[in-house]
Amino acid sequence: MVQSNTLLDVFKSFISIEEIETILRSHDYDEVGRRWKGPDHIFFWLLVSSEQWQNYRDSENKLKFEPNLNTVVHTVLAKKARILPYEAVKEILEF
Repeated sequence: MVQSNTLLDVFKSFISIEEIETILRSHDYDEVGRRWKGPDHIFFWLLVSSEQWQNYRDSENKLKFEPNLNTVVHTVLAKKARILPYEAVKEILEF
């Protein structure tokens, strides 16, 4: 049996979803999403940067093949990117 570790699995071994949510809340981020939450977008940004996805429309199509994340439309991706606090994202990635 072949064991495969994805980038998201490795990242999750360093910081849990609960820790991400705590950091986001500490920067006054109020979660409003139901299917696509702040931690999902952090994981999404990791994939985008590592796989060099071009834009949100391109990402919308590629998310269909990513089993660790929900599929959402590009407008949801753009909206979440606008409301996530930069300082929170920076703190999470420096964790």
